[in-house]
Amino acid sequence: VGAAVATAGSFIVLNCLYTYQLYRTTEIWPISRESVQTALLSGLVAISLVVVVRFTIGVDLRSAAVLAVVYTLFYIAIIGRYGGISDAEFAYLERIEHRFGLDLGIVRGLVKTLQS
Repeated sequence: VGAAVATAGSFIVLNCLYTYQLYRTTEIWPISRESVQTALLSGLVAISLVVVVRFTIGVDLRSAAVLAVVYTLFYIAIIGRYGGISDAEFAYLERIEHRFGLDLGIVRGLVKTLQS
């Protein structure tokens, strides 16, 4: 038990150091109100979908695949609608467009539509 507690503690400290390093180098704080809200809503959707599938049609390989697709669509909508994408991510999107010569206006428009 002692080794497990020590390992968990070291992972927590290491992740805190990584978070601090991320903030210092990119000025992005990985935990925000929007990210917590997104995590809670996506967890609620996942639990709801699993409960509905389990008690209606049962869990097998086919229903798990359909469940994964449906959850992915819900997750994308949750991220887009509840602020999982900030202005900093839009700036990264623009850098990707310029670097690779892409036009990702469709992606930007879809996210803007979901956010409004």
